[in-house]
Amino acid sequence: MWSRLLLHVPLLLLLVRLPAPMALGRAPEPLLQRLPSITKNLQRNDHRALPAARAILSEWLQADPDNPSLKAFHSRLHVIRSLCERMNDSLQEKGQDALRELVGDVVQERHAPDSSPVGKTAQIAPAEQLYAEYLPAFSRPLDKQGLAEAEIAFLQTYYDAEVRAMIGDLMALGAKFSALDAESHALESYLVLLPLLHSRHDFDVSLLRALPGWAMTPERLQILRDFCLMKLGRLDAAAAIETHFIGRDTSEQALCEYYIAAADRCAAAKLPGLAVQCLKRGIDLLGREDSRRSELLFKTCSVWADHDNFAAAAGEAATIAHELRDPQQVGKARCLRLVYLARQGDHKAVILEVDDALDDERCQPYAQDLLYIRWYALRKDGRQEQAHQAKEQYLARYGESEYAGDMFYADAIDCISDGRNEEALTILRALSQKYPHSGIARKAGDLMKSLEKLE
Repeated sequence: MWSRLLLHVPLLLLLVRLPAPMALGRAPEPLLQRLPSITKNLQRNDHRALPAARAILSEWLQADPDNPSLKAFHSRLHVIRSLCERMNDSLQEKGQDALRELVGDVVQERHAPDSSPVGKTAQIAPAEQLYAEYLPAFSRPLDKQGLAEAEIAFLQTYYDAEVRAMIGDLMALGAKFSALDAESHALESYLVLLPLLHSRHDFDVSLLRALPGWAMTPERLQILRDFCLMKLGRLDAAAAIETHFIGRDTSEQALCEYYIAAADRCAAAKLPGLAVQCLKRGIDLLGREDSRRSELLFKTCSVWADHDNFAAAAGEAATIAHELRDPQQVGKARCLRLVYLARQGDHKAVILEVDDALDDERCQPYAQDLLYIRWYALRKDGRQEQAHQAKEQYLARYGESEYAGDMFYADAIDCISDGRNEEALTILRALSQKYPHSGIARKAGDLMKSLEKLE
């Protein structure tokens, strides 16, 4: 049954770039007149329409074998056939009785005497590997040039019906996998492979209505959802599985909550790019005045920073500063951008921006941080005289803060570099006395012990 179906599936990507313009209505006139009624029957899911459409296509090919559009159409037969054969071959290679039963009707006609022996250690080809391999073929622009309107409607409808039929048969075969244990997890991703390729941009959730019962448990649906999200980056498909099948709530609020939760899962899986994409989709679903909006915007920065991508974090902070209206939030975003630039090591960028931030009234609640960042950037950029002035400015206003201890510690390091160990010890002792409970005081104590041993 499955193998016979494959012989009638030439329409994986049926309207392709044509090498040259064609005259309209290349199908024979009697056939062209029959196309609209067959197209309507296909659209109504009439079970008799698909065999009739296959017969019409065969007749068309015989009548016009040199038609470049149909030649291109024929070349796509290999795409869908090879994908199905690859999936079935992978199942064959597992060598388990349950898998043999699943693909028995396929391999019976395709099994060759010289086929490689099936081994227990054979691995199913990862669905993400097949997806990446076949996605370019599915993604090529569909060129309608040279085809009459009725031809285009027929071919597009036939293509969709043929692929949906394949999906349905794959789902039916997948129902036999309920006997498998952990192995069935690999097959779950196979069940969504064709729907994902066929519905590449805005996922058509109706393609999953025929999922077998064993794949519809919450646990297995979550596996499918996270496969779509984390392995393929298909946020649309993952959200559709969550809202239509798991949560069974398709409201905007439910979708928003899903994206926020998905962002946390992606971040935990060390996928910061996907996490940020999820956060942004959740943010887009919030109202402009929603109190969580600014919180989630700043979370995009922290996700990047938590994964040491400070350049991306700085970029997000700049975007937030332009987007938000609340003065304090804008000031916070500008300050965070400078923090991330400093952590990235882009000290020249910090120096270029920090004075403007200090002059911005919205940044005044963060003036202490900005002054410290300015000193740090100037020092790291080798501008020692300016760094000394920045330090004095900071100490004049915030000399009692623990951050001031960092500045004194840096002075001690400079003294050691110049061979002025006694002066360094004096600075370190004063630092330890003034900030006895700070982290920098502990570092100063360790450094003093090392210097005293040299005496």
